Amino acid sequence: MNHLALRAQMKGKKPEFIRQDAHKKPGLGWKWRRPKGITSKMRLHLKGYRRIVKKGYRSPKDVRGLTKDGKEAVLVANLESLGSLDASRQAVIIRSGVGMKARREIVQKALETGLQIVNIKDPKEFLRKAEAAQKEKKEKKTVKSGTKTEQAPVRAKKDQKEDESKDRKAAEKLEKDKVLTKGNQS
Repeated sequence: MNHLALRAQMKGKKPEFIRQDAHKKPGLGWKWRRPKGITSKMRLHLKGYRRIVKKGYRSPKDVRGLTKDGKEAVLVANLESLGSLDASRQAVIIRSGVGMKARREIVQKALETGLQIVNIKDPKEFLRKAEAAQKEKKEKKTVKSGTKTEQAPVRAKKDQKEDESKDRKAAEKLEKDKVLTKGNQS
């Protein structure tokens, strides 16, 4: 039997490994933790209790870490690392920290060279959506820059009002000073 088919068959039978009592207590979370209690029925492998992680559930050694098609998955962060890949043996996984611009370039280059991208389901659809999003972003940017030019006269009026209020306050202060000095002279 082919090892890839064997792995698929084994994964179909593999149980979902969750922490003991995770289905009873929501705070525990559905992640695996080994049962360590002295009276734990799960640790003792008693019938009727959940299965625990064992090496028997592991994939065959020669297909471990391969994609479903049997290709080696390679992490890619830039265009330069795509050049040395072989499309017949390797598949691409784009790193999560790669920005949208570089991601689009990597996807285009991968489509040209025939490389499979593991973490993008439909690369052509991804490119279409990414370009539409970029156009929308550019349009928003032009609209924002247009509103700034319209706001310039409003700011000038605001500055003028502030200057007038400062002048008025200075004039009031002078009048108060005159009144105070007249009162002191008499």
